[in-house]
Amino acid sequence: EGEGRLYSEGRLVYEGSFHDGKAEGFGKMYESGRLVEEGQYGGDIFSAGTTTLYYESGALLYQGGYENGAYEGNGTLYREDGIASYQGGFSGGLYEGEGKLFNEDGTLLYEGTFAKGLYEGGGVLYGANEMPLYEGGFLSGAYEGEGILYGSEGAVLYEGGFVKNLYEGEGRIYDEATGGLAAQGSFVQGVLEGSGTENDPATGMKLYEGTFRNGLYDGTGVLYDRTTGGKIYEGQFLLGAYHGRGASYDAATGKLLEEGEFRNGHQ
Repeated sequence: EGEGRLYSEGRLVYEGSFHDGKAEGFGKMYESGRLVEEGQYGGDIFSAGTTTLYYESGALLYQGGYENGAYEGNGTLYREDGIASYQGGFSGGLYEGEGKLFNEDGTLLYEGTFAKGLYEGGGVLYGANEMPLYEGGFLSGAYEGEGILYGSEGAVLYEGGFVKNLYEGEGRIYDEATGGLAAQGSFVQGVLEGSGTENDPATGMKLYEGTFRNGLYDGTGVLYDRTTGGKIYEGQFLLGAYHGRGASYDAATGKLLEEGEFRNGHQ
């Protein structure tokens, strides 16, 4: 009863509080003479509360909530070199709720919410120099819902909907070099599908407006000249080429050049 030490084969295995011959209250556990964990005990096992765990080298492994033999509540995991690898919520030993995940050099890798150890909900994924790579929704570790994708220098590459890391739903693609809008519309599995537009990101001029299929002009649309902005063709497309009823125009004057049925880009 009270404070004491427990030995096995001449080696210290526990020191701390006892009650009825069992570890009860704050104490420290040892293996082969080294400290492996410390915290609140109840009947020789950790009770709910905070604890501290150690590597075989004696370096700090974990500090925080602990229950039923697993990380629980808020805590911090450390690499053996002393750099934190994760800080935040746990449930059943897995990342849960708000948390931060760190790279080996201590820089931030992810900040946001977790579920069952995976990115889930809102969060930010970081690259080199803690520049954001992606900000938005996650599901089971993948981009899901509304989000923003960034380039290596922080420029926005895409903003809109995602499903399983692919563009899905309404979205906008930007040119990394100029920051200008390159395309916008409806996406399916990463490519334009349905109504959309393409633009020259350097000038902002519209290049195409109409329907897409698998990322190609397909259906009804209007094609514009990159230099003058004038209309070149209006009508039907198939797999990126003029195909079906349409009309071609002089981009500078707007004069009608040809009208009728087109096949594979030709009348």
